[in-house]
Amino acid sequence: MKLLDDLRRRHDALRTQLIRNQSENERADRELAEAEARAVAQFGTSDTTKLMAMVEEIRGRNAQALSDFAEQIGQIEAELQALEVRP
Repeated sequence: MKLLDDLRRRHDALRTQLIRNQSENERADRELAEAEARAVAQFGTSDTTKLMAMVEEIRGRNAQALSDFAEQIGQIEAELQALEVRP
């Protein structure tokens, strides 16, 4: 009888865990679908390879913009220095 009670307890624990896991899986599926829908709405795709390519393109443009800005600052500083040296 003790063995049967132990088996029932273990079975109940496993059933509870199964229900919990199924609920968690359903929640994760909903969140994934929502995230994919947001990605499509914002970026036109939910394909992770395409999204990563977009990220790399944006990083490249940002790096170029930063470089251009640094160059402009350097030119402005050089022009200001030239003005200060003038009599």
